[in-house]
Formats: sequence, structure tokens, C-alpha cells
Amino acid sequence: MSETFSLPPRERAKRYRVQASEIRATAERYPREIRASFFQIAEYWDQLAAEAEAKDQKHAAAAVQKIRPPESPAIAAKVVASEPTGQSGNSAPA
Repeated sequence: MSETFSLPPRERAKRYRVQASEIRATAERYPREIRASFFQIAEYWDQLAAEAEAKDQKHAAAAVQKIRPPESPAIAAKVVASEPTGQSGNSAPA
């Protein structure tokens, strides 16, 4: 299991989901009283998978921000200047 920690978050999540699935399948072979414990352990694996998926999404969002160059002040000023002011050009000055 220690090699799992060196995997990217998305791959870790997949492995955790497989682990949870295998535990649930194993639980079916045990008496009802014991199954609840197996299902609880499987829930922990699902929780780990969800945390790894959240970390993967966070890394993906950070990567997108790194790729996108910052907007220069000149471009931002052009965008603001080109936006309509909300005033009609057909009205006469007061």
C-alpha cells in the first residue's frame, strides 16, 4: 500500500475505490453481524478516494492558473473601455 502514496491523486482515488469495492464483496460472505464492520471500513476507503479526487481537482485548477498568463493592465483597460456604459446615444444632452 505504501506505493500508492507515490501515485498521482487520481490514481490513488481509483485504487481506494477498488479497495472499497473488494471489501464490500468480501462482506457478503460473512454473517450479517460482521458485515456492518466491513461496510464501515469500505466507507473509510470511499472517503479517502473522495479526498484524493478533491486534491486532484485542486491540482488541476492550479495547473490551469499556471498555464494562463496574467492579464496585462493595458488589455484589462481596453476591455473596460469597450464595455457599454448603459447610456443611450440617441438622447439629447440635458
